[in-house]
Amino acid sequence: MINKKLSIDYLANHPDYKVVQHEDMYHFNTDTCLLGEFIHINSGEKVLDVGTNNGALLIYIIKKGGQATGIEINKDALEICKLTLKENNIKANLICDDFSIYDSNHYYDVIVSNPPYFTSLNDNEKNNNPNKSMARHESHLNLDNLCISLSKNLKETGRIYLIYRAFRFLEIKEKFEKNKLFINKCQFIFDRHKLNEAKSVLLEISFSKHFEKLNDMVIN
Repeated sequence: MINKKLSIDYLANHPDYKVVQHEDMYHFNTDTCLLGEFIHINSGEKVLDVGTNNGALLIYIIKKGGQATGIEINKDALEICKLTLKENNIKANLICDDFSIYDSNHYYDVIVSNPPYFTSLNDNEKNNNPNKSMARHESHLNLDNLCISLSKNLKETGRIYLIYRAFRFLEIKEKFEKNKLFINKCQFIFDRHKLNEAKSVLLEISFSKHFEKLNDMVIN
């Protein structure tokens, strides 16, 4: 590519899914791929990707038949996302906005997000790169605001798909229930080298109350 800081990578198990990445910005990782495989989308459903970054999750959404919209607060990240869409010859609606104040009036059938999950706002614990720090730390979108915004942008019959750090599971459950949202499915993810503690948890959430725990997954 012309810009030496740009590269093309491929999503796990999908060598035809190309993602443009910038060396100074947040890169997709295993969590992205796990969430992309976990989400269920019916053909034609309107799907919002919160914190779309370089567009990796948009590829999964579109390939699964969704009508995709990506919302991202970082305008530079959205420029990279546009390149990803072009590389895959796909289209999505892109919005540059802060999701914590975004209000579509319950428009979306599905909302997907790999949100920031570190609670510390201590500068010593943040990544020195502001683009990467924004994607990892709750400085712009904390869990409370995420729950509220998900609630007001999801259709009554809609579904939310998230991946989060497992140690915050009970906190997540409590804060979503305050907004009348309930965990319907969860799948805990373990690192093969640290089986005594779950690393992440995949979640399906909706306004209806039913619960199913899926078999734990172990990854390398």
